[in-house]
Amino acid sequence: MVSEKTKKPSAGDETIKESLAMVAETLSVSSNFMCVADGDKILYVNEAGLELLGYADKQDLSGKELSILFPLESKEKTVKDIKKVLSEKSKRNLMSVLICSDGKRYGAILAVRALPTFGEKVFVLEARVPDIEAQKKAGGDIESFVLHDALAGLPALPLFEDRLEMAIARATRAAHGKPENAVQLLVTFFVDMDRIKDIDASYGSDAKAYIFNTMSSRLVSSFRRVDTIAKDNHDGFLIFLENINSFDDVEMIARRIMGLVKEGINYKGQNLAFGCSIGISVFPHGALTVDEMIRQATAALNQVKKKGGDGYAIYKDSDK
Repeated sequence: MVSEKTKKPSAGDETIKESLAMVAETLSVSSNFMCVADGDKILYVNEAGLELLGYADKQDLSGKELSILFPLESKEKTVKDIKKVLSEKSKRNLMSVLICSDGKRYGAILAVRALPTFGEKVFVLEARVPDIEAQKKAGGDIESFVLHDALAGLPALPLFEDRLEMAIARATRAAHGKPENAVQLLVTFFVDMDRIKDIDASYGSDAKAYIFNTMSSRLVSSFRRVDTIAKDNHDGFLIFLENINSFDDVEMIARRIMGLVKEGINYKGQNLAFGCSIGISVFPHGALTVDEMIRQATAALNQVKKKGGDGYAIYKDSDK
């Protein structure tokens, strides 16, 4: 029997309620859908979330099952994926669909973070709805907004992460459940355009869109159909390749990417020339998960940029 002194506080205790009220006040200013949940139960949804889903009052969702936010055919999987992210303490985003009170649907990108101060199962769920006005006009075609970047037309980060996770799972199965024993390499390249901010400032957003569209087509046509090329959340590209035989091949591919970028792009009679910086992470050499691969590729990229850019680096433990 647990005594009152050692009993762990739950989200129902008064002190916890007061603390959660403070969290809710912070979340209330966000323009994104923000929800606090305790396991499978909704504790709070901010005003932006209520407005998005067409609910008039906080009590319309408070105390309801978390699954009420998602369509019938995907609610079980979405809730399961949220719990998996929490249990693994992963930072990766999830692709999902939110369902409104009137049955309308919006494609969304979900981010989950635990609030362990309030109990082991309490967390914040944030939903970002890309191009919401375009989604309203398009009706049912929501996947294109969630899964693809509007600027470059490439897979967006959540889809990239999903494909990378499946590739890691395949490699792990091939290595009989021991990813560190995988023979062939799985490689992530984080490609950052070195002068894109200068070009954006000099020529405007139309030039930036043209550059990314042109570079997207150039990269896609230069790789295999089984390779994944995605737009990151800022000014670069993420690429991952399966079944690479050696580090020599990795470096050869990095040099090829740099060559493709350095070809330059003609925009309204102006030859826009720029280089790129590339950070590289390699499974199973150091990176065994999606989070590790992206984090290590980012760290290697930062090392290149600190040295002035226009180069590539493969992540090493010393890059931490």
